Amino acid sequence: MRLETVGCGLEVLIRSMHTPRIITFWFALILISGCATPIRPSGGAVDTVPPRLLASWPANGDTNVETDGLVIEFSERLDESSASRAVVAAPAFDAPLQIRARGRELEIQFPDTLQAQTTYVISLGTELRDEHGVALQRPITMAFATGNVLDRGRIEGRLINPTSNSGTGGFQLFAYRLPAAFGEINSLNIPHDSVHALFNGEDAAYELPDPRSDAPTYSSEAAGDGSFQLDYMREGPYFVIALEDLNRNRRADDGERFAVPEWPLQNAIADSLAQSEKEPFELFVASVDTTAPQLRRARSVSNQRFILSFDESVALTSLSTADWSMVDSASGEAARISSVYQRPGQPSEVLFQTDAALPPNTYSFFVSNAVADSIGNAANFVGAVRPSSSADTVSVRFENFLPRAAHCDSVFSLRPDRFSGVQFNQPIDSLTFREWVVTIGPNGEIPYSYESRRGVSYNLVLNSPPRTFRVEVRMPDSTYVRRYAIPAADALGSISGRVEGQHGASVLIEARLESGEPFFGELQTDATFIVRQLPPGSYRLRLFVDRNGNGRWDGGSLAPYLPPEPLQWLTEPIQVRARWEHEVEDAVDFGND
Repeated sequence: MRLETVGCGLEVLIRSMHTPRIITFWFALILISGCATPIRPSGGAVDTVPPRLLASWPANGDTNVETDGLVIEFSERLDESSASRAVVAAPAFDAPLQIRARGRELEIQFPDTLQAQTTYVISLGTELRDEHGVALQRPITMAFATGNVLDRGRIEGRLINPTSNSGTGGFQLFAYRLPAAFGEINSLNIPHDSVHALFNGEDAAYELPDPRSDAPTYSSEAAGDGSFQLDYMREGPYFVIALEDLNRNRRADDGERFAVPEWPLQNAIADSLAQSEKEPFELFVASVDTTAPQLRRARSVSNQRFILSFDESVALTSLSTADWSMVDSASGEAARISSVYQRPGQPSEVLFQTDAALPPNTYSFFVSNAVADSIGNAANFVGAVRPSSSADTVSVRFENFLPRAAHCDSVFSLRPDRFSGVQFNQPIDSLTFREWVVTIGPNGEIPYSYESRRGVSYNLVLNSPPRTFRVEVRMPDSTYVRRYAIPAADALGSISGRVEGQHGASVLIEARLESGEPFFGELQTDATFIVRQLPPGSYRLRLFVDRNGNGRWDGGSLAPYLPPEPLQWLTEPIQVRARWEHEVEDAVDFGND
C-alpha cells in the first residue's frame, strides 16, 4: 500500500497489491476530471448590464411565417429559472408555452399550430435575467405575422402614483379587445358621471370584460418610470387596465393593486401621427380594501392593562369606553374599562385598561366598531384574555411636545393650520391634565381646549393665540417647556385659481411641499379656489373631484367597473412668496366629468 499524487495536489491511498489496475486508473481519472471543472474566477467588475436582444428567428416584423417555435438570441447567458415567468404570447394558446434557456438563446416552443392571417405578439417581461441576476430594465415586445400583414395598432401611456405624481413600474398592462360596436360610444358625448350606469346593472347597454375571470387579449409591462406601450395590436376599441398580478395568473385577485381608466374605451391605432395627437393616457394606481382589521392576539401586561394586536395598522374611531365590554367568563361579572389608547410607533396595537386589578381568571371582551383600518373598515370583534398576576406599576410620564421635532430649537415654528400639543405615555384624567398643562402668552395664561384621537396625544386649541406663546407641562417632579411661534400673516402667501367641468361636485384642493402633510384649499360657490396661509416655498397642486364626498381620492373598481374620481396635478411647481397671492392662469378643467 502506498500514497500517490494523482493530480491537483490530491493524494490517494493505493492498494497496489490487491486493487485491480483498471479500478485504480478510473479512480484517478475521476479525481482529475473533478479538478478540471471550470470555476468562474473571483474578483473583477460586477455585472450590472442587463441582457440585450441581438436577433430572433423568425425576425421581429416578419410576415408569412410558418413555424412551430421562436428562438431569441441575447448578448449574454440567461438565467433559465426566470425565463418561464417572463414570456407571454398573444393571442394566447390553450396549452402553456414550452420555454427553455440554452446559454444565450431563449427557445419558445408553441403548443399548437399557429392561426392563419394572425399577428403573434411575444412579450418578455422584466423578470427575465442574465446568469448574474441582472434583469431587463424595460420589457421587450416583438411580433411576426402568419399572413402578409402585420398589425400595427398601439396604445401607450403612463402609470402614476396618485399621491406623488411619479411613475410607477412593475405592473402588468392588460388590454381586452371589445366588439366593434363599442367604437360608437366615444361619439355619444356621454358624461363621465354616467359611465357606471352605461356598463353596469340590469339596464346596461354594454358589458365590459371582467378582469377577475377573463383573459386579456394583449399584455405588456410598465417600465420603472411608469411608461408603457402595447404594440402590434389589431386596430379597434379596448378596455385597458393595470394590475399588480402578484401570482402572475393574468387575473385580478383580492388584495392586488390596480388601475382603471377614467373612460373605459381606448382605441388602438396604427397611424403614428394620430398617435402623437392623442391625449396622454394616464392610469392612477389604486387599491380596494373591504376587509376589516383582524385581531391577531390579545395579551396582558399586568392585572389591569391589556394589548390587542391586529393584522394591519389601525386607528381608534372613538375613545369612548362605552364601545368596550369585559366579563369574567365563569361568573359573568363585568370588569369596568377605564381607558383605551394607542402608543406612538405601534400602529397595529390598541391598549385598554381596567379601573381595578383583576384576578387571574379568563375574561371575554367585546368591541363594537371602535377600531378601523386606514380606509375606515371597522368591525365588531370578540376575544379572551387572562390577566397577568403582576400588578400594574406603570406611572404617567410626559413623552414629548407636538408636533415632534427632530431638532429642538429654542422656538418651534408652528404651521398656521396645525396645533401645538403634548404627549404622555398613557391617558390622564381631565382634572390632572388641566393641572399639569398650561399655555402662557405675553400677557399671561391662555385659555385652551384639547382633543385627542389616540388617547395619549393631545392637540391644544388656543383661544385667540398670540404670535408667540409657550406650553408648560408641570409634572410633580419636573417641568417641561416648549416655545411656539405662529407666522405672521405678512409672512405667508396663497394660491388661487379656478376649476371647470366638475358639474357641481365637490373638488378637493391640496398644495403639497416636498415633505409633510398637504395644505388644503377652499372651493368657492363660483368655482374659484384658494389655498391660504402658505409658508414660502415650492408647492405642487393636486385637485380631484370628490364624487362620493368621503374626503379622499377613490380609484374606482375593476368589476363592476367604476371609474376613478378625476384627478389632476398641475404640471409645474408653484413658488409661493410672502404677502403674495399666486393666481393659476389656466382653469383646471375636468373635461366631460
